[in-house]
Parts: sequence; C-alpha cells; structure tokens
Amino acid sequence: MEWVRALSPSAFQHDAVILAGDISDQMAVLEETFRYFTAKFKHVFFTPGNHDLWAGAYTRPLFSST
Repeated sequence: MEWVRALSPSAFQHDAVILAGDISDQMAVLEETFRYFTAKFKHVFFTPGNHDLWAGAYTRPLFSST
C-alpha cells in the first residue's frame, strides 16, 4: 500500500490500471485498495483471484449478480 500511496495524485489521471487479483481475503483491504487506485487512475479494471472471492464471505458478498 505504501507504493500506491506514493504514486502521484495527478500523473496517472488519464491512464488505466489492471488489478490482477489476489489482493486480499479481507474486505477492508480490498476497499482501501480500490479507493487508492480509483483516486489515482482514470480507469481501474479488476479481475478477482481466489483470495478476493472469499473476502467478506461470511458478512456480505463482494460481487452481486445484479
């Protein structure tokens, strides 16, 4: 997270980034990661890994079918 926080707040505002999954199995970490990346990049694409799919599994779903 230190690396993401250190990124310029304006240098990537026209760029896209792909988050290729396995960020965390903790919902709070996923939410924080998405907040940082969406603040720094114009487009953020996310492909969940097996760890991400279990994030919040016992409290709320990460993804919805709607």
